[in-house]
Amino acid sequence: MPRSLRIKFTQNRIVLDFGWQAALKGLLCLGLILSAIFIPIPGIEEAAPRIAFVLFVGAAALWITELIPPFATAIMVIVLSVYLLGDVGNGHGGAHQWEKYLNPVASPVLVLFFGGFFLALAATKHGFDVRLARAFITPFGKQPTMLLLGIILTTALFSMFMSNTATTAMMIAIIGPIFQEISDRPQTRKMLVLAVPFAANIGGMGTII
Repeated sequence: MPRSLRIKFTQNRIVLDFGWQAALKGLLCLGLILSAIFIPIPGIEEAAPRIAFVLFVGAAALWITELIPPFATAIMVIVLSVYLLGDVGNGHGGAHQWEKYLNPVASPVLVLFFGGFFLALAATKHGFDVRLARAFITPFGKQPTMLLLGIILTTALFSMFMSNTATTAMMIAIIGPIFQEISDRPQTRKMLVLAVPFAANIGGMGTII
């Protein structure tokens, strides 16, 4: 039973495929959005702040529940911001040109993020990331403390140029074979697994990617 809303295209019609979990998520999102629209909140009585607040609540609800794919939510927020808050559409916002809401899409920081994603995908596709990571970890030997140090340094280095999530997933896969050699030491296994996300977060602060 699907947990999110799925759209199936047949020959003559479009079919919405969803189960009770997706329906429950949809009702939850709808309830939060309606609450954001009608519940009086001091400081956002005017139309533009209220619209921005509703968009924020709706986007947060859709991202948390994953009722629709996250990228679809992001695109929807941009489109609705342009239409509802810009000088196109019905002009409820009216304070800014519509280009203002598209400027973040071409932000240099965002372009740098995309560059990091593309490099990570290319490295993963050709197996370069695994070979490079193993080359970094191998010199540290098999002693638990040295192995931990090698994993921390390697993870931190990779997370400077890749997203933290991608680095964590990659490093967990790389250290998987190590677990077979230390199956009799559960505490060491836990230590290595916990070290990866912590090192990824620390290394990720080294750059803006």
